[in-house]
Amino acid sequence: MTTITEKDLEFTFDKKCRVIKYDDSKFYTDCFRKVQNVRAVDAVCVNGGLSWLIEITDYSKDHGLLQFQSNRLVNEVVKKMLGTLVGLATAVVAGDNDVYRVAAEALRANRWGIVLHIEGLRENKGLNKFSKDLLSGLLIKLLNMLKPITKRVIVTDMDSLPKDIPWTVKQILPSH
Repeated sequence: MTTITEKDLEFTFDKKCRVIKYDDSKFYTDCFRKVQNVRAVDAVCVNGGLSWLIEITDYSKDHGLLQFQSNRLVNEVVKKMLGTLVGLATAVVAGDNDVYRVAAEALRANRWGIVLHIEGLRENKGLNKFSKDLLSGLLIKLLNMLKPITKRVIVTDMDSLPKDIPWTVKQILPSH
């Protein structure tokens, strides 16, 4: 099993998954990020013939802010997805780097899944109507914008992961 940590969340991936914390990879940070305005997702996961691009964000400090930033968030996620796809292709062409194997497998996959993992919208372990409507709106916008790439777009949090997702998420205590 592979585990990655983003902020105070720990993602544990099934044994069959090949995973890289893409935006922390040496290839991205030392080479590809230098390309002007290129952004990247937090993680890439390959599981069989399905490649997942995973963006993780946290609005727990001010979930009301998301209401006013939802269009900006959607545009940022799309920009990160596209930047990551170009980065994966570039990593394969460049050859020997820390991303190469996962990138090559991801690009060989016959399906793509896009995940926006967003925390901070829950109140007392249940989504309120405002949060449900906001998540639905984000999902519809992402589906429309990412339609040429995939129909498998998920907007979720750690308590509502779909059953067929090959990872689990738990909150960890921040290290000091």
